[in-house]
Amino acid sequence: MITIGFVIYALEVWGLYWLYRHTARVRHYQVATVKSRVNIAQLGTVIIAMLTMVVLIIVDLKLSAMLNIPETSNSRSLAWMLGEARFP
Repeated sequence: MITIGFVIYALEVWGLYWLYRHTARVRHYQVATVKSRVNIAQLGTVIIAMLTMVVLIIVDLKLSAMLNIPETSNSRSLAWMLGEARFP
């Protein structure tokens, strides 16, 4: 889910940037060009960070289940709103 959310967010940013460039071209605005490139080290850092977040979430869920930490009413409400209704 995190990866899907990140991809959707990246597509939104790209779409808004494209819309900005298109509108600026139509209205004859000066648009600064992006000259920096993403290198492999930066991309690797982002991927490692995302994988670390996923692993930490899984560890948190497993520890909560193992230690019988009760689910808060707020988490139940959020899960229900997201369509994952859990019954005690």
